[in-house]
Amino acid sequence: MPKKFVGRFTEIVEKEAPVYGHQKIHETIDGIEYLKEGADIAKDRLLTQEELKKIQIKRMREAVRKVDRKGFRSSSEESGT
Repeated sequence: MPKKFVGRFTEIVEKEAPVYGHQKIHETIDGIEYLKEGADIAKDRLLTQEELKKIQIKRMREAVRKVDRKGFRSSSEESGT
C-alpha cells in the first residue's frame, strides 16, 4: 500500500446501494397538525391539492412568525444605538 494511504480507511462501512427507480416513501405528512381535522386524517383518505396547499401556507406563516419573534437584527440595532 502506498505510504499516503497507510492509516486511512481503518473502518470499512458498507452501505446499501440504492436501487434504480427506488423512491423513499414517507409515512407521515409534515404539518398535518395544521389541518383542523387532526393528524389521523391522512390515514383515512387522500388529501386534496387544496389541503396540501393550506398546509404549505400555514407552515410558511409559522416559519415567518418564528423569524419575526427572534428577528435578524444585529446586537447594535437591538441596543438602539
